[in-house]
Amino acid sequence: MVGGKYDVFERVRVILVVMGSSATWCGENGAGNTTKLENQIIVAANIAAMSETLVLGKKAGVRPEIIYQAIRGGLAGSAVMEAKIPMMM
Repeated sequence: MVGGKYDVFERVRVILVVMGSSATWCGENGAGNTTKLENQIIVAANIAAMSETLVLGKKAGVRPEIIYQAIRGGLAGSAVMEAKIPMMM
């Protein structure tokens, strides 16, 4: 997530891709930081929702492991879920 002049981004894109898994130009100066913040808001909301899901299920008598197995392959499944729910359990 990169902000700055597009022509400069194009010149250094190959270096950025070596440093990270991708490089996306998001706009002028500050746009990369703003986009990263937006990404982190989505990740945080996802983690909060997963936590609430496990608490709700446990209070209803469903084991967290079963909840995880049931929802991970559906539309709610995500890389964040794969990384965070095992630590939550």
